[in-house]
Amino acid sequence: MAGAAEEPVVGQYYDPLKNQLPYGGATDLQGRIVWAVTKEEHDKMLARINRLFPE
Repeated sequence: MAGAAEEPVVGQYYDPLKNQLPYGGATDLQGRIVWAVTKEEHDKMLARINRLFPE
């Protein structure tokens, strides 16, 4: 799905049925999404971890 425009989720209320935070993120106490991890950010973090802890 490269190049597909993703719907912004920051500011929306978290709904686990919509799978709005598939790569992680955070919500405030009222359940509004404060920040979300994108697929690209997730892939970068995973690559760093794999370099630090090779199998």
